[in-house]
Amino acid sequence: MTSAIAFVGAGPTTIYTLNALMAHSARPMSITIFEQQGSAGRGTPYRPGWNDPAMLSNIASVEIPPLEQTLVEWLDSQSEARLAELGIDRGAIDERTFYPRLALGEFFFDQLQAILERARANGSEVTVRTGCRVVDAISGDGGMTLVVQPKRGEIYRQLFDHVVLATGHQWPKEPEVRPGYFLSPWPASALSDIPPTSVGIRGSSLSAIDAAVALSVSHGEFVEEGEGELAYQPNPDAEAFRMTMLSRKGLLPEADFYFPIPYEPLSICTPEAIAALLASEDGNLLDDAFFLFQRELAAADPDYARRIGLSGLTLETFCESYFKERLGVDPFIWAERNLVEAQADYAAHHAVPWRYAILRMHEVIELLVPHLEQADFKRFSKYFKPVFVDDYATVPHESIKRMLALHRAGKLEVIAVGDDYHIDSRRPESGAVLQVGSVEVHFPIFIEATGQRALSVSDFPFPSLIKQGIVRDAQAPGSKGPPRGIVIDDEFHPVSDDIPEDQLFCLSLPFLLGRHPFIQGITSSHEMGLVVGEKLAAAVDQDFDTAANAAILAGTDSSDAGARLLAVYVGGELEGANIELHDVRFVVAASIKEAYPQLRRQWWGIPRSLHIDCWAELSHADGYAVSLRPEPFAGKAKLYFVNLGGYHPEEFAEKHRNVFVVSESEAQAKRRAIRFARGWAEPHRDEMYEAEHVFCLSEAAAEKRLYVHLSAGGPSGQPAFTCRYIPIGRKR
Repeated sequence: MTSAIAFVGAGPTTIYTLNALMAHSARPMSITIFEQQGSAGRGTPYRPGWNDPAMLSNIASVEIPPLEQTLVEWLDSQSEARLAELGIDRGAIDERTFYPRLALGEFFFDQLQAILERARANGSEVTVRTGCRVVDAISGDGGMTLVVQPKRGEIYRQLFDHVVLATGHQWPKEPEVRPGYFLSPWPASALSDIPPTSVGIRGSSLSAIDAAVALSVSHGEFVEEGEGELAYQPNPDAEAFRMTMLSRKGLLPEADFYFPIPYEPLSICTPEAIAALLASEDGNLLDDAFFLFQRELAAADPDYARRIGLSGLTLETFCESYFKERLGVDPFIWAERNLVEAQADYAAHHAVPWRYAILRMHEVIELLVPHLEQADFKRFSKYFKPVFVDDYATVPHESIKRMLALHRAGKLEVIAVGDDYHIDSRRPESGAVLQVGSVEVHFPIFIEATGQRALSVSDFPFPSLIKQGIVRDAQAPGSKGPPRGIVIDDEFHPVSDDIPEDQLFCLSLPFLLGRHPFIQGITSSHEMGLVVGEKLAAAVDQDFDTAANAAILAGTDSSDAGARLLAVYVGGELEGANIELHDVRFVVAASIKEAYPQLRRQWWGIPRSLHIDCWAELSHADGYAVSLRPEPFAGKAKLYFVNLGGYHPEEFAEKHRNVFVVSESEAQAKRRAIRFARGWAEPHRDEMYEAEHVFCLSEAAAEKRLYVHLSAGGPSGQPAFTCRYIPIGRKR
């Protein structure tokens, strides 16, 4: 049996999962990737149009886990023309450099192509379907059925053994939901038409900086001045252009700081220590974990611990002390000082001990989050999480320089709004109004830029999985507090007794933020990919072993066990015909490629025009498992192929649908099949054949005839099919 695996989404998470799968399994498999966008591999954070060329990634090359190549190796292999197109100077290529997001998109695109070519060379069937949106997923005993809506064409269903949901971030298709009010800063192209006016931006971190950069390059340019200095020059018509970032604390993120890679080990706040806390079940999990954090931080940097009075702090007061010094200084003055410090530390390869300790501990503390009661999860989210996020979500030095340049040019301010404020976006005027106490400020343009929030089951885009009880909220019904995503286990399976093991893996980031609050993009994609890729490889091996054991129990030899009954929808040209003609052919082969010679022999049209449009393995149909055996089938049930016809008043053609039904007679088969033509005018049966009479099984088996056997209890519905144009014609 060849395992059928589907990936929904084609960004870095899918790429790293595929890479791990290929590393752990050498068996051929059927791989299908669905991508809603027009191309696969770049991912939303790194694709053109969605990002402005000036936007920088917030991860250095050395932190990006390698695939077929490291990022630096890939950059070194590019032509001068391509590097120039990406805005990269060959002499500046370095493992600690932060590159434009679009460059990372091209890197991931090329890596995906290389991985897929490796899969094909290994005998796997690979299908990449772009411009396709998966609108639902339905679990069944025989696999998971995906409901797919192509950009062009009718909706269809396809069955898979294993499905990986890697849909990434979720943003609105049209960010401007009301005049002047934007729910997100993406796609960046949507910001390019904003006129030079007063712009409010909720947030002051990564997403807000992206918005500010996109707006700034639309109304001016950044210019190098002196040694490493940066200035902003607005366009002549941009006098009214101003941006104001609104954040609770009124802070900018800090500049990326130097630290050794890989991480040095922790000695106190370790995974083992967290595991011991979980095992103790003493009811003070969060506070006990904070005590471990305190001890590790004090051991790493005693001077810092004394300066903030760490030993006397609680979880709540530590958060206050962590930000206290910065809150007393103008955010741009602090940013300038912090940038100088970070640049000096990079030059000296010096890691600030307290920063580095907090950075290493965030992944350890995350281990306890799924086990927190709602009250402690709320405390964690309010007091502990902001410290870790501030520490790891630093930004490239170039980004800080840009914010400082904008401020010096009088184009950017950052204000603290606290917790007691309101944004009113529903007034008659465009944009939104900021209300703080009795003070109101109107922004003709207002952009929400606080980043991806955690989503709950109500936002989950596959409704049948909710109805089946497979996907459910991690948060108890009726409880208050921040969303906790959906319930998954450590291997990213939805926690449910209603789904077979390893049928579904959920790697859709917004629904994991409750369990994994520090998911950071590429590194998290790699870590999740390692887990799921290994599990998928084990599942593929299990599928193969199960099929082999079933073949032995059924008494088939190895040649019969490897034979696959394929239905193939072929097309081509015929002398004298004005349009392309199609037919359905039936062959027995180990793979679709091995079926090509039979299909060529059977084709009655112009040889060079022959191509495949669609194919399906008839492993099941209409609630029966379908298999091939060397002895005749003694049962009464028969497998029928039915070609249905009908009409639609708006289509200048006869509609057709090909279905497989199991019945004891032709009359019964026709009645079962005709239900698939509901909604058509004058539905009818054009052709109907019993399997044994049309499948040419005697031709397919060189040594002995094969027979179709049916076993009740197989998956309901039609066989899973694959649609892809494959020319297989030959010249006369």
